[in-house]
This record gives sequence, C-alpha cells and structure tokens, in this order.
Amino acid sequence: GVLKQAQAYDSCRKDPFLAEGTTFKINVVSYGGHVDEDTKRSIINRCFDYIDFKGKVKMDQTRKGVRTGRGPRADNQFWWLEDVGYVKGISHAKDLKPHRRWFCREIALGQRHLLDKYDLKKREYLCSTSMTAENSFLVANFAHAGKGKLVFDPFCGSASLLIAAAHFGAYTLGGDIDIRVIRGKEKDAKLPSHCRYARTLKDVEIGPLSNFQQYGLQPPLDLIRCDSANPIWKLGGIFDAIVCDPPYGVRGGG
Repeated sequence: GVLKQAQAYDSCRKDPFLAEGTTFKINVVSYGGHVDEDTKRSIINRCFDYIDFKGKVKMDQTRKGVRTGRGPRADNQFWWLEDVGYVKGISHAKDLKPHRRWFCREIALGQRHLLDKYDLKKREYLCSTSMTAENSFLVANFAHAGKGKLVFDPFCGSASLLIAAAHFGAYTLGGDIDIRVIRGKEKDAKLPSHCRYARTLKDVEIGPLSNFQQYGLQPPLDLIRCDSANPIWKLGGIFDAIVCDPPYGVRGGG
C-alpha cells in the first residue's frame, strides 16, 4: 500500500520532515465520498505504525487545503487522499470504496482564500464578460505574473485579468476597443448591494481603475483604447506576458 511505499523512501528524502523539533499534522480527505471521524482516526493511527514521526503534533484550522483559521500552521502537513470516483446520478457513494489512495506532504497551499476576496459579487465595477476570480488567477499564474514584470491585456474590459496580475506584484497595462468600458459609468444611487464600496468613492464615475482602488492594488500604467486587429506596438517584445480573454459571441460584440 501507499504507507509501505512511504516507509521505503530513502531516509534523506523523509527524515528532514520527521525530525525532532518540528511539528506536523495528518489530514484525511476523500474525493467523492465521506470519511467519518472513527475512520479518520484509524487511518491516522496506521500512519504512525508505518512512519517514524519524531516531531510534535500540531492541530490547525485547515479544511480540504483551505486555511480557515489565522493561527500558525504545523511545520509539515501530511495528507491521506482517497478517490472514490463518485459521479452524481450514476454511482452510489455509500456503496463505493476508494479505488486510489495517496499519502503525501503538502508543498504549498493553493491560496483559495483569494477567491472570496476577489469574488465578482463583491467587486465594484463589472461588465458583461468579466472573468471570474478563479480563472483570472489561473491565467495570471500561467503567465508567471510577478514583481517587476510588465503584463498587458489587449481586451481588458473591467480588468479582471490585470487585477490578478497586479495582486502578484506585476506592472499592468490594458487596452480595449470599447472606450465606454474603459471610461466606466456614472455613479448611481441605485447601485447593486455588492457595490457598496462605490458609494464611498468621491469620483463621479466608476470604472476599471475603481477595482484596483477597492483592493488596494497598484493601478495600471494606463488603460488605452486600441484595436488589436491593428497593433499599435512596434516589434521587439516589450511585455513579459500578454494575458487576455478575446471577445467572442454576441455579448463580446464579436
């Protein structure tokens, strides 16, 4: 089984994470199923039978890889993962047993708490094709957006992708053929409830730049009106990355 494989790992690969003076926690998660508390304890006890943990147990508030508390986490997070393969409407979860298992060490969290902070429902300025927070961060991550890099979005719209890039510390620049999207709209007393922050702004209009102000991010170097079918940039590569969601269909005006 997976625990015997972990037991057989070379000492140089596992001893640094099992040493005295460190803290650890064992997490149990089932994909497509449910693990009750008794089963969790049984699995954790089996881990101790195969692996020589010399550190101290430290419990923290983490649920399925998402940090739910503010306290310090254990130095080393170990995960027992099960895949039941449950498909709603096709299989019956209660009758299924895990067909794949893993025991592994956590390298890093996925920062899923950012999805709530940057949720479109809480964002001040949106347009009909604003990209969701999760997809925006995935694209910015693929583009390796980071400190000191220049990232351009030729179809920026409400700047969802640029917001994600700016969160990672990148300089941003946006363009769009629709000047109305870049200019924004006039503040209205009938703003939706999720636009409460807009009511505190002194500006007469709200637009893409208002979103950067809302999150405390460095604003774009500029937002310009341009047609990407006729590039305005000279050849030579001035950007570290280009991120975009090109317009398509009726809503995108394509």
